[in-house]
Amino acid sequence: MKEVHILKSEYICTLDILNWHKNRKVDPIKVQKMKRVIQKQKYVEGILYLAKHENVYFCYDGIHRIRALHELLKENSYLCVVDIMDYSEDNIINRLENLHKKV
Repeated sequence: MKEVHILKSEYICTLDILNWHKNRKVDPIKVQKMKRVIQKQKYVEGILYLAKHENVYFCYDGIHRIRALHELLKENSYLCVVDIMDYSEDNIINRLENLHKKV
């Protein structure tokens, strides 16, 4: 299963989203930078990529934006494009390779 949704930030913040274990750790400084960018632009840049396993979502691209949205929750609402697929290590690795290919 693969689905693309436009979701409100309030809804995203209710989901149980974890950083995918092969990603780098969340950098609080980068989260603050993303927060300022979102506030200035009034929108969330790019697509948030999640893989779902049961009721848990693993973010393999976009975790700093998601953490920034949590901090902005009381200030404003933002629309986000969210790509959700079923959890599979191979699928995530293949997807990341395609996302980061230089064309």
